[in-house]
Amino acid sequence: MKQQRIINIVTTALFAVFVFVLSLAFIFTPDKESSQTERRKLQQFPEFNWGSFSSGKFGSQINEYFNDQFPLRETFLEIKTAFERLLLKRENNGVLIGKDGQLAVRLFQATDGEIHSDADGNYIEEPYTDKFYEANVKSQLDAIKELESSLAEKGVKLYVLLPPRTVDVACSAFYYPSENSDALIRCVRENAAGLENFIDMYDIYRARYDNGEYVYYKTDHHWTTLGAYYAYAELCKAAGVSALAQSSFTVNVAADDFTGTTAAKGGMLHNDTDTVEYWTAKDSSNVKLKMFVSNDYSGKNGETRDSLFDLSYIDGYDKYGMFLSGTNVYTEITHSDGAFHKKALLLKDSFGHSLAQFLACRYDLTVLNLADLAKINIDPQEYDCVFICYNLENVITARHLLKLRWAAKLVE
Repeated sequence: MKQQRIINIVTTALFAVFVFVLSLAFIFTPDKESSQTERRKLQQFPEFNWGSFSSGKFGSQINEYFNDQFPLRETFLEIKTAFERLLLKRENNGVLIGKDGQLAVRLFQATDGEIHSDADGNYIEEPYTDKFYEANVKSQLDAIKELESSLAEKGVKLYVLLPPRTVDVACSAFYYPSENSDALIRCVRENAAGLENFIDMYDIYRARYDNGEYVYYKTDHHWTTLGAYYAYAELCKAAGVSALAQSSFTVNVAADDFTGTTAAKGGMLHNDTDTVEYWTAKDSSNVKLKMFVSNDYSGKNGETRDSLFDLSYIDGYDKYGMFLSGTNVYTEITHSDGAFHKKALLLKDSFGHSLAQFLACRYDLTVLNLADLAKINIDPQEYDCVFICYNLENVITARHLLKLRWAAKLVE
């Protein structure tokens, strides 16, 4: 009895010391603004007011603050991840954990295009789901068709590429049925019928992935540079332009320790890392490029760069941002070799960033962020052709393609 009592006292004392030390560490450790491993901003101490307190918002924010600023938080997350691997867990936080370190987001905030609210009129976020809303997909494909029709009347060709999500490509890596991915791809194909130049690469990417090709990152939601090259080759084929062969490029490794957004979302902080490459054409006439980037909606007041690749991003967590210096409202890429080059407009999300390095081998490019399209004054008739590159995740979670109806009116 006495020995058991001593053990209880020692255990209680050690626990009290542990809690006391953690409390002191919490008080005296400066708050962190962001987590590089989780690739997100951390909750700061919330401002108190009666409105946020009575609504419960303050309580929610303070709980999130304690969770985000907890001492040794990332260490505990690493321990949690290690145990999950030992237990052969196949999913965490809506992220599938597959073979050879392959990760893929399964749950998305798919939108039906409606604004939802509770009984008190408060906005309700879309729930995370592995489903999609067919009406939303259809309306956005219809907007693309409107733009294509307007451009066709002016003799301008439109080429459309909607890259698949990782979960659509790497199906064979997961112990999860592909029915939802198959249904989404089928829906896109059905509603894209009638588009003259819709580039269907879904089967191509799956086959290349199953063949062991590195077409999508393991830890991030983007395609790799190789994956972007295959998209470039298919776009060139559709446009009747000869694509440069893979052997025409020098492959440069920018980083071999890339951990992307998918790993951060799934808490897989020590998953196998990815390699980020950028390819430069060996033919010097295709290397002499100037890039102008701007966040001014007028396309002015920006910076001119001598390269399409901003290697300063490699030192941070957003290594994919090295392509085109991250997300900018307006980007202009021009050849400085004095020769004539056709001019193309690329309407894109972030998948278009790594694609642009290849399209720039054949075109002078204006690159516009689709999310900002309606705020930018453009005339699509100024271009020889227009490319759309927009990932299926954004097709089901946003409605930015509807802005193409505004662009279609500019052509009329």
